[in-house]
Amino acid sequence: MDTLHQYPWPGNVRELKNLMENLVVSVPSLTIEPHHLPIHVQSRQDTKRARSLKQRLDRFEQQVVMEALSQHGSFRKAAEALGVDHSTLVKKVKRWTENPPIA
Repeated sequence: MDTLHQYPWPGNVRELKNLMENLVVSVPSLTIEPHHLPIHVQSRQDTKRARSLKQRLDRFEQQVVMEALSQHGSFRKAAEALGVDHSTLVKKVKRWTENPPIA
């Protein structure tokens, strides 16, 4: 909640609504954690922390996947748009849910 409160919401209510819809569709767990949020929504402190290249790439990949899920509305359509197999996308999201990337 703190992270959401700190974000300035330049897209106003429409941006918030789209983000919530995306999270509800793409996060398989019952609880939405800060690591599920796109990088641009996370607090500036979290994005400025030093991270390894692997952690940064994983975070970027997660952001791209979540945006694709939001835009296309299903794992199959998002996977097709990203040029990956549907099962690969499902496994990635499951991995991120079980082992969230370090913020």
